[in-house]
Amino acid sequence: MELLAGMSAEDRRQVLASGRRRRFAPREVVFHEGDPADTFLLIEVGRMAVRAATPLGDTVTFAVVGPGEVVGELALLDEGARRSASVVALEATEAWSFTAETFHRLRRTNAGASRATVNRVLRAVAADGLLELRRGRIVVLDPAGLTRRGSAGF
Repeated sequence: MELLAGMSAEDRRQVLASGRRRRFAPREVVFHEGDPADTFLLIEVGRMAVRAATPLGDTVTFAVVGPGEVVGELALLDEGARRSASVVALEATEAWSFTAETFHRLRRTNAGASRATVNRVLRAVAADGLLELRRGRIVVLDPAGLTRRGSAGF
């Protein structure tokens, strides 16, 4: 699990002990767009889709996440924030649920957790053609598109 990769066995055990094991059925909504953000998930088995509604009422899927990946953490970066997207289980999924308090503790004590999140977001934005990741630097290819995406909250 990428989030726990840089930790000692004892630190991993402590983090997992602070979480709650959750199971989700296919098509079950895990987080609703607009809901208050108070938890994040570390997926162990299964896949989830991160989706949001467009102004025209269509649904856009931003990402599909699976085992070892984290979902719901971006909304925790800003205290009091609301979910910018919905998350739906695509198949039977098992995950560890952690509180915002655990998230902030991990950010303070494990720089790799923040780095993993930033890298995941950068790769997703690069895949959309909004920027290019080069060795040691980031090149913005579509400033207006990047602004629109940032305004949309994901």
